[in-house]
Amino acid sequence: MQLAKTDTAHRQAEIGYVPARTWWGHGYATEATQALMGFGFDQLGLREVSAGCDPANVASARVLTKIGMRPAGYRHNHLQIRGQWRDRLLFAATSTG
Repeated sequence: MQLAKTDTAHRQAEIGYVPARTWWGHGYATEATQALMGFGFDQLGLREVSAGCDPANVASARVLTKIGMRPAGYRHNHLQIRGQWRDRLLFAATSTG
């Protein structure tokens, strides 16, 4: 799990995670991403936190919507993973403060 600032001037960051298969389905990704997003907004003063997932990864998309992120776009051929270009679903949440 990581929270990485992507644009300091605009107070934006991105959450990334790749949990081991052993930990899938236990709610850990939801709990950890919720904590990272809260930390980003409350402690770092971020305005926006974003994340992405493979369109076929329904569980990851569900994690991102559970923590309050909303669909923000779709990128075709966005990342090369194991030699193949893959699409990404994009999600984002903005600070209420």
